[in-house]
Amino acid sequence: MLPIQNLGGVAQLLRFALALNSGPPWRVDAPSQPLTCLVIDSAPGSYHHADAQRVLTYSFTGFKKFVGLAVAALIYMGLHTRSTVTGRPMPHEFIRDGLSNTQILPWTDTSTPRLYLYSDADRTSLPSDVKAHIEPVKRSGLNVREEFFIGTEHVQHSREYPERYWNAIRSIWDDRIRSKL
Repeated sequence: MLPIQNLGGVAQLLRFALALNSGPPWRVDAPSQPLTCLVIDSAPGSYHHADAQRVLTYSFTGFKKFVGLAVAALIYMGLHTRSTVTGRPMPHEFIRDGLSNTQILPWTDTSTPRLYLYSDADRTSLPSDVKAHIEPVKRSGLNVREEFFIGTEHVQHSREYPERYWNAIRSIWDDRIRSKL
């Protein structure tokens, strides 16, 4: 089971996947394929310019907020320039496309369950952005489940609703085990 929290966790998973795929080709035969499921908590968000500014300056007020907005704008402009010049995707595109990949890791495929945990009160990974990611992933045939929480902030679902949170994870893991028996 791969528990992934927020965009930072998704980015780390995708960087790990790139590292695995940069060496000799991996081949994992079906009988030895490890049981895996992805538990994605509070991700992905869109992280367009306005979203990045909102997230990066969330806790700032007054002059600090103004400076934070300027820094966020500079960072975003730098990333956009790099993307335009080098052809590398913007971070939000890298994350969105990476999570949509059927074989994120050499041992994952279309049958690998993905559980998305998200909330209406998350101001970092907006529920509309998570849903906008989930729908095409479902349509592409990937094994997707979602658990939508009411009133929980970013990555706080397990604290507010521990039983429901862990039951959703237990359910997807139990189903994964049964599917391989």
